[in-house]
Amino acid sequence: MAQKAAKQTARRNTLVLRRTHTIAACIHAIFLSLRFLLRRNSSLKSFIMYLVLSSPSLLIQFWLDRVGRPSYVAGTGDLRRSGEDLDAKGLTEYLWDVLYWTWGCIVVAGIFGDRAWWLWVCDV
Repeated sequence: MAQKAAKQTARRNTLVLRRTHTIAACIHAIFLSLRFLLRRNSSLKSFIMYLVLSSPSLLIQFWLDRVGRPSYVAGTGDLRRSGEDLDAKGLTEYLWDVLYWTWGCIVVAGIFGDRAWWLWVCDV
């Protein structure tokens, strides 16, 4: 019974991580295309602000992937470790909140300009 729960956690974590990485790639692509391909305030300052203020989302994604990604035995494909539950309360829940807030700020900054980065700092 415990192995079934571990397999469900591994499956759920894999789907959540895949969805998270897809959304993040789309958000960053939208920001970069709006800001740099369409030449809307594409200065070095704007790019540095983007790197600094989007880095929490990238670091959180890396950490969630590291602790939540299931690992399998190489030869047999059996589940070695299901990974931590990414729906857990506490720190994991807070990290998801920071990730979503940062994504929102990236989208708003891509649409409205550099002044929208203040949303990241104020945390309304």
